[in-house]
Amino acid sequence: MKNSFAIASLLLIQAAALAGCHSSAEKPALASFHWTGMPSSTQAGQHVSFTLSALDASGKPIAGYLGTVHFTSSDAQATLPADYSFTALDSGAHAFSAALATVGSATLTAADAAAHISATSGNISVLASAPPQLIFTQGPPSTSQSGAVMTPSITVAIEDAAGNVVTSSSATVTLAASGGVLAGNSQAAVNGIATFAALSLSGAAGNYTLVASSENATSATSSTFALSAGAPTQLAFVQQPTDAQSGALISPAVSIAIEDAAGNVVTSSSDTIALASSGGSLTGNSQAAVSGIATFTGLSLAALVGNYTLTASSGTYAQATSNSFAISTGAAKKLAFAQQPTAAQSGATISPSVAVNIEDSAGNIVTSSSDTVTLTSSGGSLSGNSQAAVNGVATFATLSLAALVGNYTLTATSGTYAQATSSSFAISTGAAKKLAFAQQPTAAQSGE
Repeated sequence: MKNSFAIASLLLIQAAALAGCHSSAEKPALASFHWTGMPSSTQAGQHVSFTLSALDASGKPIAGYLGTVHFTSSDAQATLPADYSFTALDSGAHAFSAALATVGSATLTAADAAAHISATSGNISVLASAPPQLIFTQGPPSTSQSGAVMTPSITVAIEDAAGNVVTSSSATVTLAASGGVLAGNSQAAVNGIATFAALSLSGAAGNYTLVASSENATSATSSTFALSAGAPTQLAFVQQPTDAQSGALISPAVSIAIEDAAGNVVTSSSDTIALASSGGSLTGNSQAAVSGIATFTGLSLAALVGNYTLTASSGTYAQATSNSFAISTGAAKKLAFAQQPTAAQSGATISPSVAVNIEDSAGNIVTSSSDTVTLTSSGGSLSGNSQAAVNGVATFATLSLAALVGNYTLTATSGTYAQATSSSFAISTGAAKKLAFAQQPTAAQSGE
């Protein structure tokens, strides 16, 4: 019995020894760490992933490693993993990530304080970080009216180099156009996206692009879009008035455009435009627009010789004023007394000399005319009453009216010109020239 007990005890001791040996084999001592997946270079601030494996003295992985590692770096600004305690599920290897911040060269160190074991990675080259980039997430519409708010609202995202929206960014994004004038084009980002809810572009009709920019970010250019005429707001002279004779058609025909605020012709408009002048009398001065342009083919201005301007108006649109243009004497149309007859003795020369102008419709003297003007009176007998004009003026230096005492008028005529009638003037008794029986003798007896 004693021998049997001794043998059994010996077997138990051997089994325990063997179990101890197996336990030691399963948990070899930590000798070092091995880094895998660590890049040789990275951008500052960009996270890199790597795997840290526990190794024994022979360089083999320790599948049962359960130690705690702490990370440090030669880059004091680096973002490092928190202390980590390995678990059985790690099988001695665990994935981590870190971000180096200082441009240059840096290393990472992993240490197990309890085991007094540490390992340092190879040198990692830290490059300057790539700037954020801007991306149009909602570009401009294919067509937009000049001066109108663009819909839907344009949006620009601030993204990292991998195309992820930087939701922490509230940077201001500014839009510029390839032409025209933008409004509502500066906007702070919200959660990394700038939304331009009030953006409008005023410019000439045509094709445009937008460029988005923000400090320290790569700019972005939008797709091309077309800008068309906006709402009508103003008038503009397309064909200015040129010098013309009084009462004659102005040629080439004056034309007025109905435009938007940027000067684009609003071709859909057929509004009526009226012209007014700074003097004289206009005819043919109201015209409906055709495809946004009103053309005044029958426009004339009867006015005294001088310089004038035209003003175009239509409803509430901003008016337009033309360049100055000259009006010269027009065609002869009428006669006018330049010097009225004054009171005179019967048969005596009327002084000062009566003068009659040959004028155009506006009253300008037609200095090129030498037509003959004839005077008639409302009574009596005129002499010296036919005279050729000199520089458009007929002067009657020898005019006299032999007539009974009383009031008279003169009428001037010349061809088809409109006649002119003078003001009334008085004729008084003239110089003694003859004798006349005031009482004729009657029949009587001889000697009586």
